[in-house]
Amino acid sequence: MIRQLVDAVVITDVHRKEEELLPNYLYAKDEEPWFGDVAGTALLASVVYRMLMIDKEHFQGKSDREDGGRYIDWAERKSNAVFKCVDPETGIARPAVNSLKHAQREPLMTGNPEAHSFIILLWAAKRDYFKAKEG
Repeated sequence: MIRQLVDAVVITDVHRKEEELLPNYLYAKDEEPWFGDVAGTALLASVVYRMLMIDKEHFQGKSDREDGGRYIDWAERKSNAVFKCVDPETGIARPAVNSLKHAQREPLMTGNPEAHSFIILLWAAKRDYFKAKEG
C-alpha cells in the first residue's frame, strides 16, 4: 500500500520537472496547479528513506540500485529541495500549506509547525538511512 502511494507520487512528479516541491494537492493537468509545499514534500521523502530501510523487498529489490535507485534518487532530489527552502537565519521553511485553511491557494510564508515537524522527520530518516548504509 505504501509503495503504491509513493509510486503514484513519483510518477506524477515526473511530469512536473520544473517544480522541485510537490504541490499542496496533486491535480490533473487540466486543473489550476497548486503551489509547491515543503510539508508534503518533506513527509513523503521521509517515508521513502524509512521504507528503503524497513521494507527492502518491496523498495529495493535484490540490490540497492535495482528498484531502490529510482526511489533514493527521487528522495534525494526532494530532500535537497526542502532543505533549500529553510531560511538559515530564522529556521522558517516556506512555502507551506496553511494547516487551518486547507483550501487556501496562497502558500503560508510565515512558517507552519506541521511543516517544520515533517522536515525534522525527513532529516532524521535521511540521517538514519545513510548511517545504516555505512555499516
